[in-house]
Amino acid sequence: MKQDHNNLYYHLLLITRGRSKILTADIVNKAKEVFEQDCESYGMKLTKDIYEDDFLHLVYLGDHNIKMTDFVKDYKTHASDEIKKAFPAVASSFGDSALWSDKVISFMTLGGIPMDILRFFVASEKVAS
Repeated sequence: MKQDHNNLYYHLLLITRGRSKILTADIVNKAKEVFEQDCESYGMKLTKDIYEDDFLHLVYLGDHNIKMTDFVKDYKTHASDEIKKAFPAVASSFGDSALWSDKVISFMTLGGIPMDILRFFVASEKVAS
């Protein structure tokens, strides 16, 4: 993707439902694989990912005219479904519930965001009982 004045960095912070500590390198790789598939149809490119066991932060480059709410909704559903298919333990833990919290944090920047800010947003989500 060519960098120009129409492209912005988008950040998507997904927190696992109930802050369940389930994310591993394999699960995140599956989530990124799905993300890259979904990005193609929106003309976007994944540039960075950061994760801990209860959240996934994806940074991607895209045109400023993208309907971001549509993309995020589609991706959350698609990734949740594909992760549950690939990882039976996740499927049994979550059943029919979505993998990701209803709280979605998505924003645009001209660059990065510090980890302490990401952790602040994650900490505001309820912990699993």
